[in-house]
Amino acid sequence: MLTLSAAAVVAGSVCNSTIPAVSKVCSSPRLDHSRSHNDADTINVTKKVVLEEHPSTINLTNNDYEPSQPHPLPMPEYGGYFAPLTEFLPNSSQPVNGFHRCNLAVMFLVDLVVEGMEQGSEVDWSGHLPLVLHMAILGLDHTRPLVSEHCKQLLLNLLLVLADHGDHLTVVKVLLQTRTEQLKYGLTTSTLPVQKHNFTEPDLEFDSYLHAPFMQLGTPTWSSSETGEDLSGDDDDSTEVPATVALSDIIKSLVYFISSRPGQPLWSYEDITSKVWSVRSAEQLDVFVQHICRVFSESLPHSHLEEMWAQVALHLALSSPSRHYAGRSLQIFRGLRVPITSRMLTDILSRLVETTAEQGEDMQGYVTELSVDTRGIRRVFRNGFPTDGCCARHFQIDS
Repeated sequence: MLTLSAAAVVAGSVCNSTIPAVSKVCSSPRLDHSRSHNDADTINVTKKVVLEEHPSTINLTNNDYEPSQPHPLPMPEYGGYFAPLTEFLPNSSQPVNGFHRCNLAVMFLVDLVVEGMEQGSEVDWSGHLPLVLHMAILGLDHTRPLVSEHCKQLLLNLLLVLADHGDHLTVVKVLLQTRTEQLKYGLTTSTLPVQKHNFTEPDLEFDSYLHAPFMQLGTPTWSSSETGEDLSGDDDDSTEVPATVALSDIIKSLVYFISSRPGQPLWSYEDITSKVWSVRSAEQLDVFVQHICRVFSESLPHSHLEEMWAQVALHLALSSPSRHYAGRSLQIFRGLRVPITSRMLTDILSRLVETTAEQGEDMQGYVTELSVDTRGIRRVFRNGFPTDGCCARHFQIDS
């Protein structure tokens, strides 16, 4: 019994002490020779393991602890690096466009919009829709594909969550087929009952729905023979589209248009300058904004989307430090076609007065954007200035 108790004490000392202390306990004269011999073997094995993991931890001659000295990491024998990060990082010789905080916020919103679909945790996005739509459209021409793709996905998620398409099955088929075509697996796909249209190009026949009432939900407006044709405005033999169509058909066509263009912006990244007063991308943005605004305005009839979106666009156009975003915001403001108010007119003219004398190509281009907006202001003075603060229903800004 005494021998077992002594062994337990020695075992506890070995587990709870450092290696030098273990050596002193194991060499105690109270232990018999057989146990001292076994404990000495255990200490040698422990020393060997520690030396393999930490070569400079223990001095074998006097069992003293020596702190390990820092030493450089081993490098390849014939030069180079073990982790060639240059293969994964962008080329440093090319300029790298940074991210704005709004770009990172849009990336987080992409998943946040879909999370709000869960039962019991629905989020009312109608109050935030003008700002979210505005920031998503501003990023559709970003030079970084990561940003432009997230902006397109955000628009898709908003169409899935908020738009009144009423046909989840067809929308899922559209997304699956476009994804299958992008992966290029060689799989055959069926014909979709969706009208293929380029929503960045004007088309008088197709765009007639912008100023006409929609048909009832679920009413077919296009036959199966029409769904295989692309009405992009470039074909002379385009299928005739009725002036009044169903909202669900427009939404499904818009979903197909956005999802079928991966890896490329919807329009070019360019700005109006003092010498170039018109760019193609501004015309494409103008058409696209009209379609987006009509779809969501009809889906959320009590949200007053046009007026709220116009206020957001004008505020960012007059206060944004980014020259490109300020110019695009003015273009979106013109594309919404909202009646102007006396407050809007005062803000535009005040900003124009502040920036007219500014030097630099960027600022003069911004002044040109403001001048484009003020081309239609002469109608206000011709018909009377709206001093009551109400909308001048007779006035709309010319594109």
